[in-house]
Parts: sequence; structure tokens; C-alpha cells
Amino acid sequence: MSTECHRRLVADHLTIIHSECQAVVEGDRRKDMSNMYALLKPLPKGLSVLADIFEKHVRKVGLESIENLKQETAPVEFGKSLRTHAIN
Repeated sequence: MSTECHRRLVADHLTIIHSECQAVVEGDRRKDMSNMYALLKPLPKGLSVLADIFEKHVRKVGLESIENLKQETAPVEFGKSLRTHAIN
């Protein structure tokens, strides 16, 4: 019963849910990411889109942080930039 409900409520609307992944990740909406993870995890390959978007976002933010560093203060600035993205 619960598998059929999950399929009807989530799997049948996967395109709509996946279309929100980018905004959720970029907006750092952690509660929404947690809810999305819980909804998508039971589905075969359900997390693939969310994981891909999250990975690309982390790479982008990391590369931007590195590119914005000044040579003489790079270690300190890099540490500060990482703390701004730390999990609370």
C-alpha cells in the first residue's frame, strides 16, 4: 500500500519535483533539501538529479571561492569562505 501511495504521490510527479532541485540547492533551502531527499530516496535513481545538481553547485561555489582569493591571504580567505558554507 505505501509503495503504491509513494509512487502516486512522488514518482508520478518526478519531473515537477526535479524541476525544483536547482532552486532548492542554490537557495540553500536545507529543510526543503532534506524533505526532497526523503521523498526521492526510496525511488530507483530518484536521487540522481538532486545529487548531480548538488555536486555542480558545490563545484561552482568552491571554484568561485578559489578564484576570488588574493595570493598573500589565500589560506585565511579560503577558510573564511568555507565557513560561510558550513552546515549549521
